[in-house]
Amino acid sequence: MSAVWIANENPRGVRITAGESLVSILNVGGVDFTVDVNTKKADEFGFAMVTVGEISVHTPYGQIRRIAEQQTVPWGRAQNSRR
Repeated sequence: MSAVWIANENPRGVRITAGESLVSILNVGGVDFTVDVNTKKADEFGFAMVTVGEISVHTPYGQIRRIAEQQTVPWGRAQNSRR
């Protein structure tokens, strides 16, 4: 598990990967989030939890367009089938 604090005036200038997933920062300024991805099995699964700011995550199962402050969103085969 990785805890990340990033302050950036240009969110598009930052590239964050977690396994096969790509995390994008949606707001200017600071963002505080945790991403945990298990890539040991053939089917990646993980979650993103945002404390401050907003992110999106492009996963092998599709895009999670917005994860806002105080939200936690899982992804993986089981979570994708529930959407």
